[in-house]
Amino acid sequence: MYFDLYLINIFNEIYISIFHSITGIFAIIFLVILIGYLLCLCGGKIFLTNLEYWFYKNRQAQCGLNKLHAMQRVPCILNTRVKNFIPRSFAVNAFNSVRYKSDIATSSDDIKISRVLSLVQEHINKGNPINGGAVDGLLFNQNWITGFCDGEGSFILSIHKNYELKTGWKVQALFQIKLHKKDRSILEFIKTTWGVGTITDKKTRDVVNFTVSRVNEIKVIIDHFNKYPLITQKWGDYQLFKKAFYIIESKEHLTIEGLKKIVMIKASMNKGLSNELNLAFPNIITVPKPVVEFKEIPDPYWLAGFTSGEGCFFVNIFKSPTNNFGFQVRLVFQLTQHSRDIVLMKSFIEFFGSGGVYEDREFINFKITKFSDITEKVIPFFDKFKIIGVKSKDFNDFCKVAELMKNKVHLTSEGLDQIWKIKIEMNKARQ
Repeated sequence: MYFDLYLINIFNEIYISIFHSITGIFAIIFLVILIGYLLCLCGGKIFLTNLEYWFYKNRQAQCGLNKLHAMQRVPCILNTRVKNFIPRSFAVNAFNSVRYKSDIATSSDDIKISRVLSLVQEHINKGNPINGGAVDGLLFNQNWITGFCDGEGSFILSIHKNYELKTGWKVQALFQIKLHKKDRSILEFIKTTWGVGTITDKKTRDVVNFTVSRVNEIKVIIDHFNKYPLITQKWGDYQLFKKAFYIIESKEHLTIEGLKKIVMIKASMNKGLSNELNLAFPNIITVPKPVVEFKEIPDPYWLAGFTSGEGCFFVNIFKSPTNNFGFQVRLVFQLTQHSRDIVLMKSFIEFFGSGGVYEDREFINFKITKFSDITEKVIPFFDKFKIIGVKSKDFNDFCKVAELMKNKVHLTSEGLDQIWKIKIEMNKARQ
């Protein structure tokens, strides 16, 4: 009996010794893996820090920081996700190709990042889709967005009755862009780039709204336009909007005195005060509206953005007794703006070295119709500085017609029919 107990004790001691040994081995393995993972993770954070620094040094690619937003380095794989724009598989392949190429595998992070950006741009230039093929560009200079907003953006001060508030009025600062639903992709692009705002559909009309209204999000808008200024007379509305926003941010609009300051500012913005506000605040003294002094177009990307909003590519087919088939084809590139921006509109003549300015009631149209200038100046410019949205499709069709005309195809009956078929699918007729 005692012998049996003695054997049991020996086996127990052996079992406990083996168990502790195995547990110790697993603990050491786990500790090694954990330390390795933490080191890799730190490496990823260091790389991300370098990436941010590189982007801030190179302003032209700064918006790419919003796309290359989530990076981490894990053993054997550099995993990246480029939200909403580049397919994940492409992003992973791009980074892996950089990591494992013998000529740059040991290079600095700056060189690796530069190579990745070139791969992404190469992906776009080949016509590969991003964001489901809706947007045909990525690494835009931020002036592109400013140019588009110079054409389509609105700075709004909303003042409505609200008896629950001490002043009896609710005040809100809004930045808004309204587009046809066909151009929703542009609003998605801007929303993703800025990281703020909401997109809503108007059920009764084919309209999509991009709206920024939260105080912390308006700050992002102000930061953008302070760095990349508007150059149309909309700049004056922005300056008043910014002044009103600071009153709202300080809560001064919750007092009668602050409310009156907002009303004085609103009276000088956009279309002024509504009948309701004029009755509620008679004899209001308006705040003078700042006037921008146009100097120059700041960047070609500004013009690409502005054209995406305010430009048109027309194919005109009209009767001509001098043509064998009785019709003539003319290509027209046009930009339209309110007459208060006539100085800006005239500057396009110098910018392109072509075209003219024509008044149309309260609007000004800049037009280029000379065929050689269309093919040698307009088309090469927008081939390089991309238009996005549905208007890019009009530009593509415009280029097709230009190529047909270069080859004199428009002088044949079959060629004219071909151009007619392209024309009837362009501009407002495009689905």
